[in-house]
Amino acid sequence: MPGRPSTTADRPRRTARASTTRRRAACRPTAFAGPACRPTPMRTCTDPWASWTTSPPRSSIRGWRPAGSIAPAPHQPPGGPVGSGPEVSFARSGLHVPWNDVQESLLELAEACDVPVQWSCRTGVCHTCELAMMSGTVDYYPDPVEPPAEGNILICCSKPTDDVVLDL
Repeated sequence: MPGRPSTTADRPRRTARASTTRRRAACRPTAFAGPACRPTPMRTCTDPWASWTTSPPRSSIRGWRPAGSIAPAPHQPPGGPVGSGPEVSFARSGLHVPWNDVQESLLELAEACDVPVQWSCRTGVCHTCELAMMSGTVDYYPDPVEPPAEGNILICCSKPTDDVVLDL
């Protein structure tokens, strides 16, 4: 329109379409059926499962450890006198250890045996270390702020009074 300044809306649209069409033509893959604009090295990638005659394997979390993990397997506590107290069994780890009064709590025994366990406070406040006790009885020192749920214990502040089986 005469007398009005030119804006982008006044320009012909075919110029924009022509440049888009040229860009699309330049990005078309040659023999790759994937998305159009991939870098050249990605265009030559092949399907890693293409050579499989059956479906690809399914991933599983069971038994998985990160690459480079050097976490030791659970074992008897190193050195020190052998305990003469009640037997502490870690069910998942398959470890049976006699209680020794050298440890202040079941948490310290689990750590000495490299049994993986979660904890935070070590005084029975946070309940992070709460886990199922399959059998046995324990005493608490110090007493937890709130008791654990029925059938569970706080291993950070508990000591066995007789043979116990823990879900660890």
